[in-house]
Amino acid sequence: MAWLRNFTLEKERIRINWYGWRTLLCFWCTITVFAAANCYLYALFTEKHSVDFADSLLWASLRWPLWLFVSPLIIKCWLLYSHQKLNVTMLLQRLLVISLYLAVAASLLTSMVKYLSPLHPDDFAQLWYLSIINEVPLSISAMTGLALFINYTFSQEATESPSTSNASVANCFRVITASGSRKVEYQDVSFIKAAGNFMELHLRTGEELLHRSTMKKLTELLDEDEFYRVHRSYLVNIADILEVTSNENNEPCLLMRNKVCISVSRQYAKKLRERFNTKTLKQALLH
Repeated sequence: MAWLRNFTLEKERIRINWYGWRTLLCFWCTITVFAAANCYLYALFTEKHSVDFADSLLWASLRWPLWLFVSPLIIKCWLLYSHQKLNVTMLLQRLLVISLYLAVAASLLTSMVKYLSPLHPDDFAQLWYLSIINEVPLSISAMTGLALFINYTFSQEATESPSTSNASVANCFRVITASGSRKVEYQDVSFIKAAGNFMELHLRTGEELLHRSTMKKLTELLDEDEFYRVHRSYLVNIADILEVTSNENNEPCLLMRNKVCISVSRQYAKKLRERFNTKTLKQALLH
């Protein structure tokens, strides 16, 4: 599933490197050839009449390469969803709109080709109407299949073992960014925040990076004497805790050296007190 690492999200803008575009081009060219072959064989063996393969390839090239240009938008929707910036309803709405736009564009192109052909002197409006009836369910079906494939890829990426290319090795994280692979030392991380299928690495410099992993894997991976789980969504570097205080709701929170305040859930506060056999959370964390 390494192809997905060629697509990164930075400030809600998707960035695609050369390998990402090459992957998309090869994928949709392959789909186009297979669709043309399917059309040719269907006409030959089911409809019992011969057709020119070039005509089948022309039809497929009008239908499927359009997806090449909207694939980045589809992947962006899934990246936003995995970062919890889109809920399920918003994700489905966006994918449906993209499907309908594709259906309209494909039906216009195929209707225009048929209308200009001497074998189809029908009215253009009627041709477009018949074409769009076929294109809408086809686009929605194709979008559903593509969405399921991307969702499966995201799931596989999130559950990869630490030995894979996006793993953490030699006391450092290997993070995939738009400019390539980058190593981040554990000690340079102030705290870690869960974000869907990703983990946000908040560095001491104030920089934020995305690392594809899970909270459970990082909790098992990191030294429990250096990184404490203080919330279901937070791991903190004990060396970066500046002060133990409370928020407006009188709930415990940690003031980090980068001036970020992180809430501590009562469940994990209790676990930390019991672990160090102290009466207060401050004694447990700043012992």
